[in-house]
Amino acid sequence: MPKVHRPDFEAFKNAKRKESREAYMWPHINLEDMEQPRPLLLLLKSSARNAPHLFLHADLEASKLGRGIGAIRFAFLRQYTMIFVGRMSPQKYGELISWDDHDHAFDWLNSGWGLHPGYGLLALEIQQQIYKFLLEYTRQILHEITEESLIADFPVLPEPTINDEGDWHSLAAVAADAPYRLPAGLDLDSIITIIDGKRSASEDHLLALREDPGYFAGVVNAYKEHRQEILLDTRNLWFALKQFMIVPVAVLKMATPASPPLRSLWVRDPPELGTSTMRVQTRENVSMSKSQTELLWILNMFWDDSSPILRVGRKTLMDELECLVQSDPKNKELVSFQKATEPAIQTQPKTKVKSRGEPTKSANIVEPELNPRIDDAQPLFKVDKRAFKVFSTLFFQPSQSSQPGEIPWNDFLHAMASTAFAVEKLYGSVWQFSPRNSDVERSIQFHEPHPIAKIPFRMARRIGRRLNRAYGWNGDMFKSSS
Repeated sequence: MPKVHRPDFEAFKNAKRKESREAYMWPHINLEDMEQPRPLLLLLKSSARNAPHLFLHADLEASKLGRGIGAIRFAFLRQYTMIFVGRMSPQKYGELISWDDHDHAFDWLNSGWGLHPGYGLLALEIQQQIYKFLLEYTRQILHEITEESLIADFPVLPEPTINDEGDWHSLAAVAADAPYRLPAGLDLDSIITIIDGKRSASEDHLLALREDPGYFAGVVNAYKEHRQEILLDTRNLWFALKQFMIVPVAVLKMATPASPPLRSLWVRDPPELGTSTMRVQTRENVSMSKSQTELLWILNMFWDDSSPILRVGRKTLMDELECLVQSDPKNKELVSFQKATEPAIQTQPKTKVKSRGEPTKSANIVEPELNPRIDDAQPLFKVDKRAFKVFSTLFFQPSQSSQPGEIPWNDFLHAMASTAFAVEKLYGSVWQFSPRNSDVERSIQFHEPHPIAKIPFRMARRIGRRLNRAYGWNGDMFKSSS
């Protein structure tokens, strides 16, 4: 059994192909992951309670890197289909059917009910080794009980229900558990919730650009720091969808060398006369840590259009990048997610109120009509002292005797969870808060501050305004239960 996480990617980096075939076949079976408390138990539970054909495509997908670079070869047989779905016996599972013998054999191949014989044999080999490992592992644990007694004397119990409403969910944790769980289906409700939260964040972003000069200056400064351009395309929908993947990589290629944490590792040649094109390269004879070397290697693989890994997608590189960031806390400081440099923002000057006479309004100025908001009867939240302190800062009033300060991010998560919000970490620094109350359907997203996980007072006030626009919250709605 391989020792490291993602042994297929490790073998790919070391240019080991033929001699590491097993690492490419079942990369999620390795000592580093199996020694953790969750993966092995999840794999045992899901494999024991579900039919093998439910894992068929997921097991085959796990070997995609090996197949893409040619480390895994498979046979070829025309006009035949191997059927797996609905075949519950060893004699029928993976049955080979000719297209001439059955009218629907070819349709089953395209619908996912069956596989091409080459892929089917590969899937059978993968599943055979996984079930062989699980069976031998179970025998070692239950060595005092015979297999006949296990079947006759121990009936299968129903799967227990788990109440995880109070837990904080992380998209990275879900992705880490995915190879060991039953493959999930299409969850439109979750997709709609994430899109709705992103839409809400975009609306608040536009309003803040208009209403908050400090926020506007911060956004402009962030664009300046990273030189990010957004280009409109003239192609069709599929081209636009492809750009959602390509454009961020191109922006990353341009912005990374100029990023302050990595700027010392790069140099550029002067642009040619009359052009703005610059050639950027890494500096020679510069001492770099192991993490920095690994990070630059992954980024170069992202940017190299001739890289063989692009034939199987960038998800593998994204997983490795996330693993690199999580493995060393210092690496998180290199990932800024385009945060502006706040000290460069000037404070808004105070406006002197005239003491004599009333200012006259111009007749030509037309106040914009905003969509009227119907104020519903707002509930009263009784929260603990920790959460009450958070909401007092978010909705701070100058008449309060206490002085506002920074809010630890964990305290903010606790406060939102105490008001019946499901907390889930998405990508990067984005956290989504989805209301559990059926009366409220709108989700909202916030960015975790970094590198210090504390919300500055100015950002806290901005969060309070967003909560007010989204849910009509104000400081009078929260009372301390202690």
